[in-house]
Amino acid sequence: MSPGNAAPASSQTYRRSQSKAIYGQISYDLSVLVSGLKLDLGVRRTRDKVSVCGDSVPGGQPRLNEEDCTRVSLTQRAAFNATTWTGGLDFQVSDDVFLYLATRRGCRAGGINSPVLGTAIASVQTYKPETITDIEIHMNSTGRVANIPYHVAIAGHRGRYKGIQRNYTLPPNFDGDNDVSNDPTAGIVLNSGAAILEGVEFDGSLHPFQDLTLSFSGAYTKAYYTSLTVSPFLQSAGLIPANALQNKLLYVLILTYGAAAEYSPLVGEIGRLLFRVDYYCSDSFYLNERPAADTAIRVKGHDLVNACVGVLDIRRKNVDATFFVNNLSNKAYVAGSRNFAPALSVVSAIYGTPRTFGLELRYHF
Repeated sequence: MSPGNAAPASSQTYRRSQSKAIYGQISYDLSVLVSGLKLDLGVRRTRDKVSVCGDSVPGGQPRLNEEDCTRVSLTQRAAFNATTWTGGLDFQVSDDVFLYLATRRGCRAGGINSPVLGTAIASVQTYKPETITDIEIHMNSTGRVANIPYHVAIAGHRGRYKGIQRNYTLPPNFDGDNDVSNDPTAGIVLNSGAAILEGVEFDGSLHPFQDLTLSFSGAYTKAYYTSLTVSPFLQSAGLIPANALQNKLLYVLILTYGAAAEYSPLVGEIGRLLFRVDYYCSDSFYLNERPAADTAIRVKGHDLVNACVGVLDIRRKNVDATFFVNNLSNKAYVAGSRNFAPALSVVSAIYGTPRTFGLELRYHF
């Protein structure tokens, strides 16, 4: 259905794709230069072929099936090439400390907008691959503090997105040719942005005494646009506001953290008892990238408590039995959204799982 006062229309799109790639990776021991140092390199060349057949028809008219769509020459084809890689240095500093430095490039395949667009916007019929290039440094350490065994890992990362694929909704008859059959009723995808995603993550554990494990984890993430533009012709539709760089990247959790305690003593021939409780806290996030347009789209953070009790390796028969309760306080929280378009009065929320409990039996082969 087209927005506004335009006549209703329906569209259908049939997509086919084929992806071929060649990949190679090598590892080389550099211990002759520095003891414990190793180099890893990998590269991948990918070629994606895409074909799309689509059409828009006025409301009430029959839709084309794929065979009819192909027969009336509405099929478009495109091919995209991409080179991605990974490279890293692993350094075993000692028996207790491990470091690595890595850089990677990944991509999302390009594609074709549907249907066959009118002459005025034919230049955006296809969109190119989206890429991200990142760098990460990681440390992993084990040891003892006050004679208490510990393990800790921490990593920092920074990624640069380019050619971000974004979907835009155009007004009806934007191309001015009064032909509903070439109007992109589902919107068009454009390479129109660049962004930075950076942060730090950590996790670890302590064993203060036998059979007790305390663990913890957390992450801080910062994500922001560095550019957000479209061609001047498309800008006339108001696709990018003047304050576009204030737009938010969706579903990015700025801060998360958690902790857990597990006690698992061995009780004679019965087996190993299990008592575990864990806590998780999640920061707020955005469902819509323009918070200035609708302040309600910032979802509140939430925290959850889960617990379980059970017996492991019952009488040495390789059988575990555990009773669990997730979301112990039965907290209602929003986990995401399927459709969110306040301008069209379309707002939805996907809620997280309510309190759930059950008995789990597991056999180890």
